[in-house]
Amino acid sequence: MERQSDYGDISTSYQLVAFTRAKVNHSLGNREIQNNEIFYDYSKVFQIRSYVDVLDTDRIKYGDKYYRVISIEPDAHQMQKTILAELVNE
Repeated sequence: MERQSDYGDISTSYQLVAFTRAKVNHSLGNREIQNNEIFYDYSKVFQIRSYVDVLDTDRIKYGDKYYRVISIEPDAHQMQKTILAELVNE
């Protein structure tokens, strides 16, 4: 949800939509230096049941970190979704 303050700045806040169990696999991890800052590029693959509604604009909280959804692949035969997500650097 985006909100605009009286001064014109826009802030984005997230609310809990679903809480579910998932099988989590570490996809890749990399540490780079971009613009003289250390950038951690970590990706995870989440496998969840197909009844959980997930959108490309959602964030996934795993542990104490947030991940941005990159792609969602449904698998009708196994009744699950495979989600590729990357770590959100703040």
